[in-house]
This record gives sequence, C-alpha cells and structure tokens, in this order.
Amino acid sequence: MSWLDLGLELVAQCTHPGIMRQLGKNMVIDTGLREQRYYQSFKPRFEHGDNDIIKVQHFLQSHYPTSINIALLCQQCFLTERTLLRRFVKATGLKPIQYLQKLRVQKACELIENSQLKLEAIALKVGYEDPGAFRKVFIKVIGLSPREFRRRFSG
Repeated sequence: MSWLDLGLELVAQCTHPGIMRQLGKNMVIDTGLREQRYYQSFKPRFEHGDNDIIKVQHFLQSHYPTSINIALLCQQCFLTERTLLRRFVKATGLKPIQYLQKLRVQKACELIENSQLKLEAIALKVGYEDPGAFRKVFIKVIGLSPREFRRRFSG
C-alpha cells in the first residue's frame, strides 16, 4: 500500500491537503492505520420506492438539527408508529434514530472539516444539546472522537 501513500502525499504537496483528504475519502484509503470507517460518508438511499418513507427522509434531511421524535415522523406520512418503524427499517436498513444519528454525524463531519467552529458549537448546530452525548454518538459512528477527527481531517 506504500504506492498509495506516496501518491496521496504527492497530491497533498502539489495541490492542497484538503484535496488529498477528499481523494483519500473517495478512494476509501486511510493513510494512517487504514481504518476505512473514518472515511465513509452517510449517503441515504432514496430509490427504495416507498414514498411515505421518502417523505420522512426528506423531513429528516431538512430538520435534523431540531428535536425529532417518532410521533413527529408519523405526522409526516400519516402512518402509525409501528408501521412507520417497520417500513422505515425495510426501506433504509436503519431505525429512525440510527438514521438521524448518522445524518447528524455526517453533517458534523462536514462542519469539523470545513470550519473552525468549536466542537460544542458544532454539536449544537447538528442537534445535540449535550456535547458529551454528541461525542459518544460520534465515536460510535465514526470510530474517532470529534477532536481526533479534526486533527486527522482538517488543515
């Protein structure tokens, strides 16, 4: 794998470290410990064909920083809680809370990489009132703490 490391280093030196990081993400390559989940992005599937769940997904995409519960999601598609949960898992492979956590963490990753905001501000911006809870979810999803992620991926 040294040829990949050399190639990425040349890209970083000849262009910008941000371009090298994006290239590493696109190629799913870790220049350090080769932990690939640091590079995965949450890209929700919308082509599953369940229009009610697509409505819920779009609602989550646009309202992820707000307080969201199952009852609110049920109102978006006029389904019962049990039906919504069953159909959501079938369509997305995730429970709504897992989906929301991955969505929020993806948005947090983008903010960590592209801004100098403090991690507490990022936590609030993506919908976590408690920075400790945000940190736990972030570690669970990404495998790094938000601080470690910033060190690794921001310039």
